[in-house]
Amino acid sequence: MWPFDKRKDEASKAMPAYRLECGLDTGDGNTVPVLPMLMRKDWARKPTQLCRPLITKVELPHIPWVALVHLIDEGGSTAPSRVYLRSERAEQIGKSVAEFEAEALHNIAVRPASWQVTSPTDAKLALCTNDYLAAEHCLSPNFIREAGRLLGTRSLMVGIPSRGHLLATPLEHFTSGAGADHALTFKMMVEKFYEEAGEIGITPGMFIFIEGSLNSMAEFG
Repeated sequence: MWPFDKRKDEASKAMPAYRLECGLDTGDGNTVPVLPMLMRKDWARKPTQLCRPLITKVELPHIPWVALVHLIDEGGSTAPSRVYLRSERAEQIGKSVAEFEAEALHNIAVRPASWQVTSPTDAKLALCTNDYLAAEHCLSPNFIREAGRLLGTRSLMVGIPSRGHLLATPLEHFTSGAGADHALTFKMMVEKFYEEAGEIGITPGMFIFIEGSLNSMAEFG
């Protein structure tokens, strides 16, 4: 695999400007925001779970779910506890599913995270690993556009292999013969992250983003 600097840039410590209209009152004076969380395709979801496929127009293997959750920080080094949202919760507070999702997408967009750019070969790679919800930042067009700016392109191939990992590289490496080696290595890297992640794996699939927006899932013959 490619050698790259595994040090994680420290994200801003300032409190994000979360919207909290759909937040969860934890009873201790705090309100926990709603956030999106990507879940693998075989996730055993409940019938009334608030979730949708990342891509809805096609049926392909490994398309993850976008679930809506509240994350409750237990402190220490453990992962936060998850409270998955159901339609009953939306009805209880008089909000629509669309309102919940819109608030979740706003909240992931303002949540601190950053890209690290490395050049393991002659080509460049952007990595985001400094947030528990790093993969979910693919749902923020501005964050993906920032990767494009850093890599000098408007079109990206993006991997969301596991919790806390988001990878991006110029799409041109997959569309030109000159970039074949880099494209293959990137694909192998995404698949390796997924395989090694075990239960926190999301998908070995890769996705095409154009100017920050999800365009399609990549298919390889």
